Amino acid sequence: LAKEADAVAAASRDALQRLPHGHRGATLRLGYELGYVSQLVGSYAMSPPEVQAAARQRAAPRLTAARQQALALGLGEVAALPVRSLREFTDLGARYEADENGLAARVEQQLSPLHRHLYLLGVMVGGEAARVEDSGGRFALPPATPIRRHAVLAGIAAPVWQPLTVEPRDETPAQVQQRYRAAVAALAAEVARQDAADAAPAR
Repeated sequence: LAKEADAVAAASRDALQRLPHGHRGATLRLGYELGYVSQLVGSYAMSPPEVQAAARQRAAPRLTAARQQALALGLGEVAALPVRSLREFTDLGARYEADENGLAARVEQQLSPLHRHLYLLGVMVGGEAARVEDSGGRFALPPATPIRRHAVLAGIAAPVWQPLTVEPRDETPAQVQQRYRAAVAALAAEVARQDAADAAPAR
């Protein structure tokens, strides 16, 4: 994985120097919001129509935010993966990994291989955040393997991504919720730091 990360970094070096300020954070948030929306709306896909409509309404601001990030990055129109069955819901992570909607490929083509992994990292973290937040911290099942893979390939240090993969142990739901919020905030802060480093003049 470390060798693959070196190859991703090398293939992305030129893009990191030419892209506008904040590109890493925008890419991470794009994935985060789409992952959040898919998980939130999908978890109610088998519910009565009025419950589904309420979930879509709750998710609407996040979908708007994702579309704003995509436009800023020159990616055009985007949408969260739809969920029409229990199978499609349980396979959400795999469907994003398989790039069912082609967005990961667009991110890589328009930005860089590193951004593809930032986007997919955001998807995984956003989906878990939706599960934690919507359940009030009662349910948590972080997709540790894809989070680790995409974080490493996106150049995120282990102390930053590891808290995002921790399963609850002897914690109250409120503590689970607080811990995951803190881990997400730490990831966003690290990506912002990397954005700032990209923009800093070379010496």
